[in-house]
Amino acid sequence: MDLSPAQDETLAALDAALRAVIARHPGSRLETKPMSRVVHTRGLDPELGRAALVAAEGAAAAYDVDVIHGKDVVEALVARATKGGALAALAAEVGAEATLYLGDDRTDETVFALLGPADVGVKVGPGETQARYRVADPVAAREILDILADLRA
Repeated sequence: MDLSPAQDETLAALDAALRAVIARHPGSRLETKPMSRVVHTRGLDPELGRAALVAAEGAAAAYDVDVIHGKDVVEALVARATKGGALAALAAEVGAEATLYLGDDRTDETVFALLGPADVGVKVGPGETQARYRVADPVAAREILDILADLRA
């Protein structure tokens, strides 16, 4: 999806505003995506992380953007795109008969909500979810992938 000139301008302004937030909150990080900017605070002291996320949300509020909250993350989108929509488009493009999706964040719920009966959604870690399955942690998620790789070998 291409952005309009107005969306490009908004994204550039948002980028500058969030880079200023990152500069004021050492340890926070900015991820650049084609249609959004994401402030990450995972690994920071919880109080410092919350302060950075609140500042990021405040900076994003100055623009006509959608804001999505995840685990230690605030994403500001100039065009609405979700992981669920992206995965559905990719599955259709490659003619996938089934999909395995593992996710550990609230932003992964858009995928779990779209998965069909032949698909497998696995929530990694605690929290409410629409996924049919759950594993405790990333180590267990890797075990799933190792088993799948062995089965496909």
